[in-house]
Amino acid sequence: MQQLPPQSRQPSKFRSIRIATLKGGLRVAFLLPAEDSLAERKFRREPLILELLFRFYARGHGNGLAICFPNMTLFRALIGEISMAFRRSFLLGLSALVLAPFASFAADLPDLKGKTVVVVTENAYPPLQFVDAKSGKAIGWEYDAMNEIAKRLNFKVEYQNTSWDAMIQAVSEGQYNIGMTGITIKEDRKQKVDFSDPYMRSEQFMLVRGDEKRFTDAKSFAALKEGLIGAQPGTTPFYTAVYEVLDGNEQNPRIKTFETFGATVQALKTGDVDLVLTDGTAGKGYVDASNGGLKLIGGPLGSEDFGFIFQKGSDLVAPVNAAIASLKADGTLEALNKKWFLDYKMGQ
Repeated sequence: MQQLPPQSRQPSKFRSIRIATLKGGLRVAFLLPAEDSLAERKFRREPLILELLFRFYARGHGNGLAICFPNMTLFRALIGEISMAFRRSFLLGLSALVLAPFASFAADLPDLKGKTVVVVTENAYPPLQFVDAKSGKAIGWEYDAMNEIAKRLNFKVEYQNTSWDAMIQAVSEGQYNIGMTGITIKEDRKQKVDFSDPYMRSEQFMLVRGDEKRFTDAKSFAALKEGLIGAQPGTTPFYTAVYEVLDGNEQNPRIKTFETFGATVQALKTGDVDLVLTDGTAGKGYVDASNGGLKLIGGPLGSEDFGFIFQKGSDLVAPVNAAIASLKADGTLEALNKKWFLDYKMGQ
């Protein structure tokens, strides 16, 4: 091997097959005999080997490096050795090096040794969790995420259902191990339950009927004295309606309360209320399924972080947080966002 300064000329008897500037400014050239077109064709059929050689020889050789093959005998010998040994050993070593950050996550995750974990949800918050109308199965972003967490931590999930207004209290009493239903992380709720690290950030939007023209944002809705809002008591949309849309009075008669989020949307469809506040992800799901019957208007009314909830002091918090970190690190959460918020179409 021959050291080259960054801008030096190549020897005339060699021709460059590939030159690259790698991270840190290192320039690497692979050279073959100028007159040997067969060598060039052969080498170009080995892109994986070429890339591995780049990575292998690029470590610690100053600003520039040339690897020269003065004859086909040496070249063929090297290719033969690489094909047998280099592919087996170095490729495995390089893969381990490249994947080490992600592998370390998996290696470091706790093993819950197949224990059963009871997870409660509402199944009323698409696309996070809901019952598919065609199959009758409970599906959604949170189901996929929780199933992957269970797989990585080696526990068995048992899903159960309850209403939102009972969920936090039930989890705090230990009736369920984990609660999931797009639960906003709030300081007052932390008095009753422990939260996982955030797995999603969302923003509140105004969901209205598709033909709504009387108002276009929170200010114009507040001015519409006969306008009614549907909300679940104790939820982020409820408090946003009270303190950011209306007058701060939690007893304001313009707020009509319902037991489930789905019931508020149904009331909106039938004209019993005029507005429902929802995070953008769930709202988009309802809009997509409405065939023009619903739409989102106005700008975001604030952001919120979602987390899973646990009984205070639960020993599941740390393992689940570790799993969430691994899902973020290897792109799984982004893949779920694409699947459920971009690709999935409600009702299709």
